[in-house]
Amino acid sequence: MREHDGTIEAESHPGQGATFTVTLPIAQPAEKASAEPAGKIIFMTGDSSDASTRAFLEQNKLRFLTKPFDIDTLLETVNGLL
Repeated sequence: MREHDGTIEAESHPGQGATFTVTLPIAQPAEKASAEPAGKIIFMTGDSSDASTRAFLEQNKLRFLTKPFDIDTLLETVNGLL
């Protein structure tokens, strides 16, 4: 992460799960550089990926991935933000 000027932040609350924020810069020509994030992807694991949670995310057009996922699915989801 450091080699790419990225960061990882974690927030956790007992019994409520954890939120991990991964930030990586997007390579762009200097005149087009922006500090704005491209978007968000929700990573779900364990009991947080039940049918009602998935339905809520889909209805609200929020991007999410559930474990396990493959590299093609990850790339497709990330490219959808760019």
